Amino acid sequence: MIETMVDTMLGPLQPLREWYAASQLWVNSLIVMAAIISMIKRRYSSDASQKKGESSS
Repeated sequence: MIETMVDTMLGPLQPLREWYAASQLWVNSLIVMAAIISMIKRRYSSDASQKKGESSS
């Protein structure tokens, strides 16, 4: 199922498709890590801005 989706999305890019299939675990792990880091940064930056707002008012 995944291979069919990748074939459809990447189309004629055979070398890229083969590379993605060979390193799928690492690529997906990096994407998930980046998303988690982004969520953590967003959470802490919004917490810090709320604390600044509370102390100044």
